[in-house]
Amino acid sequence: MIQGELLDERTSCQSLLVLGSGRSADVSQLVEVDSPSQTPLLAISFSPQASPRPDYWEQHIGFRPADVVLITTESGADQSADDGSVSYVTAPSALTGIGMQATEQLASWDDESDLRPLVVVDSLTILLQYVSVKSLYRFLHALTVRLDASNARGVFYLDPMTQDDQTVYTFASLFDAIAEPDDSDDSDDSDERTNGHASSAWSVRTR
Repeated sequence: MIQGELLDERTSCQSLLVLGSGRSADVSQLVEVDSPSQTPLLAISFSPQASPRPDYWEQHIGFRPADVVLITTESGADQSADDGSVSYVTAPSALTGIGMQATEQLASWDDESDLRPLVVVDSLTILLQYVSVKSLYRFLHALTVRLDASNARGVFYLDPMTQDDQTVYTFASLFDAIAEPDDSDDSDDSDERTNGHASSAWSVRTR
C-alpha cells in the first residue's frame, strides 16, 4: 500500500493515480469535479474499445462530460462514433505526439476561464507495453506540469499487478494523491449501484 495521509472525503488534488486491477473508479467520488455536466474531457486511451462518445466515458468515470476529445491510434478508436472528436497518433509509443496534442487541446480550453478540464489517461499499463519506465516517467512529469498550467485535473490508471513495486512507487511519486481499492470493504461484491455504476470502495491518500 502507498504511504501517505488517508483522506475521508474527495480530494481537490491536481493529479490522481488510480491503482486497480480491472476496476472502474467513479472519478466524481474520488476527486472534486466542479460542475461535472460542464466539464470537458481530454481522454488519452489506447484501449480497443476507446470511443469519443460521452456516454462511453460516463460509464468509466461516473458522469457525462460536456465534451470529449480522444487521443488514440486509428486502430484504437471507435470509428462509428459521430459525436466527440478524435486526434490520432501513429502509435502508443509516440509520446512526443501525444504530449503535443494534449498541450494544444488544453491550450484551446485555457481561454474559457469558467471551465476546468479533466484529463484521463487510460492507462499507464498499456503505455508501458510500448515505452520504457524512464520515457513514460518523463512524459508524465511534463503532462502533470501542463495540468497545473491549465488548471486542469488529471486521473491516471495503472494496474499495479503488472509492475514491480519499485515501478509503482516511481510513478506514484509524480502524483498529488493515490487511490487504491479498500479491501476492508465488501461493497464490490454487492449488487448496490450508485448513479448506475457499481459501488466500489477506494482509499485515497495524499503524497
